[in-house]
Amino acid sequence: MAPQRPEPTEAQLQQSDEWKQKGNVAFRAKNYTEAFGYYTEAIALNPSSATLYSNRSAALLALKRLPLALNDAKICVKMDKTWAKGFRRKASVLDAMKRFQDAFHVYGQALNAIKKDDTLTKEQKKAEHAEIIKLQKVLAEKMTAKNNSQHPDQLLIRRDEAYSPGLVVLREAERRVDETGELMGTWPPIGSCRRRLWIAEMQYHNAILHLMEYSIKEQYLPTVGLQPYIIGRLQTLEELTTALTEDIRVGRLGPPSLEKLKLCFTMEQQRRNAIGPGMSPQATIAEYARRLTESPDQRAPTPFDALGGSTRAIGWDYVRPALQLTIRSSLMNGFLKRVFGEGEIGSVEFRRCVELIEAAQKEWSDVDGSIRGRTLEETFLRQVKVHLGESLVIKYLRELKTNPNMPVEEKKKFLDEIISIGEWIVMSHENESSPPEKDKFAHPAGEAHWWTVYYTHYTAPLAKAYNFIGFGNLRYGIDVDTISLVPDSTETGKRGPIASSPSRLGIAAMNYAKAAAWMPADDPECANSLWLAIHAMVTRGGYYLADFEVLRDMANNCVAHYTPHFRADIIPENHCGKCEAESVEGTITGQTPESVCSAVLRWDENDDQSITAQVQDAMHDLMHETLMGTDGGFLMITEAIWGVWRDRETIWGEPEEYVNLSKVIWKELDKEVRENWKFVLEYNQKGGGKVFVLKK
Repeated sequence: MAPQRPEPTEAQLQQSDEWKQKGNVAFRAKNYTEAFGYYTEAIALNPSSATLYSNRSAALLALKRLPLALNDAKICVKMDKTWAKGFRRKASVLDAMKRFQDAFHVYGQALNAIKKDDTLTKEQKKAEHAEIIKLQKVLAEKMTAKNNSQHPDQLLIRRDEAYSPGLVVLREAERRVDETGELMGTWPPIGSCRRRLWIAEMQYHNAILHLMEYSIKEQYLPTVGLQPYIIGRLQTLEELTTALTEDIRVGRLGPPSLEKLKLCFTMEQQRRNAIGPGMSPQATIAEYARRLTESPDQRAPTPFDALGGSTRAIGWDYVRPALQLTIRSSLMNGFLKRVFGEGEIGSVEFRRCVELIEAAQKEWSDVDGSIRGRTLEETFLRQVKVHLGESLVIKYLRELKTNPNMPVEEKKKFLDEIISIGEWIVMSHENESSPPEKDKFAHPAGEAHWWTVYYTHYTAPLAKAYNFIGFGNLRYGIDVDTISLVPDSTETGKRGPIASSPSRLGIAAMNYAKAAAWMPADDPECANSLWLAIHAMVTRGGYYLADFEVLRDMANNCVAHYTPHFRADIIPENHCGKCEAESVEGTITGQTPESVCSAVLRWDENDDQSITAQVQDAMHDLMHETLMGTDGGFLMITEAIWGVWRDRETIWGEPEEYVNLSKVIWKELDKEVRENWKFVLEYNQKGGGKVFVLKK
């Protein structure tokens, strides 16, 4: 046992109170960071004060540091179980964390504390009681509002020329260099989302500078005389698409930039003699194959031959620039629709891009990559397929919203393609999981550059692939492979509730978890994947409460890591995972960590609400199949995440400091939450409980 700390002296108590008063002044002035510091100083001198922990919890709550705020609130309640304000503080933090069931329960504890608090007068108790009842009513309204939940088709990113998450990161990197003397490239850390945004933003920024140099001038051209022509930097389109391929979130263009982009498209087409979108991908590659043997004398001259470019070159020097422009033009058109188009998605353009690359790879499989060009590399195709997969996810959700009665076969076609894209990327990663070892010291930046390429071109698409597999199986389970628990009633003509396919949802939860485990905590997509894993596991059932609480708290822990460079509302409050999490009663309400949670059923207004007994019997059979059936077992999602983290270090050789950028959300968990999960893991292993396993 640790030695007991001596009681604070009168002088320490007085100094502590002075720090507290300073904290109160700062808090009222909304200087929450200062208030946090003052309260911390006060706690150091008087660590047994429940009031100080309550105050610091309030400051942390205002700073959106919710896990830390909850920890202080827990300490406060533990110190004084008769102080209703401590319970109210804890409930307010839980409310902010969207844990409405838990918050409602804690407000109930506050009502009990009021009865025991002898420091309150009868009138004060009455007023406190009325205020808490009012807060519980507000919570009840929030809980009933969960029916408006959404599966977000994409996260909310503001896009304009003055702001983007990449620009925020770039400015912070420049500030560190200017104000603290840090070497350029020291920050952001390798393996972080900020690092990827920083690099993509620098590429995008340079591309925009080159784009804005485009203009129209007049020049005397042979055979045609004085003619207007476009001047600008060749390969600007390549620079733009490279940046957007690495991270589409840096994308933003205003009207002037879009006008310049039109000039860029026109000039590069003139100088490369590239094939446009009017020809099919297969015919396009066949035409480029023919051009490989064509001499300049066989081509019709153009007025632009004298202006430079590759129109008079031969062989691959002629075909490669044109082929890459054809591919990148299609890619850029996809980005324009995806990022800037009103209601557009870009799936047609991304699909064409994929088909062009695949056809070219097949045609020239025996040609060295350095000759064919970067756009035909496997890693580039992975990144393009990521954009195609994302556009199909958006398209599916939007069309399903427009047409809720979408035919089953049409749903299957969508979902099968999304799953197949994810599976292809996973297989591709297994065949080539990292850059060549020889490249580690070939670049002036050495290993730092190698690891940056590894995280951008290898692990980022892999994480997306697991998301695609998760999405396809989640929607299969909810939209296609549903289970009617009770047959339609012959007397009322009404049916019983609907359950989702437990095997599909198990696959979805595990893949979403693997996606999150491959991402750094400062990427909001990590939190999004965790919430979607929660959505799948809560809908399916057959999981331990302790496992759920780990995922929920890790998802909440992500917020503090991504909000410095992303909007706090990037993951909407009515996110389907958050709404499902609200319905789960946690250990705070008295549930035990090893409690096994049942599936969530879907009732609608046409369902027969009078068949409760039959539904309970059917639910018992469903849960038995979920846990003990051929494709069943307990979901152990946290263990799956830990499995990826361990493999990243032991199999893929990632340095511990880089993997810790993902594991930090585990380390920030409340000690009790971690201990509960470890207990449940041992509980399952000792009890021989069947664990749900993904099949190869």
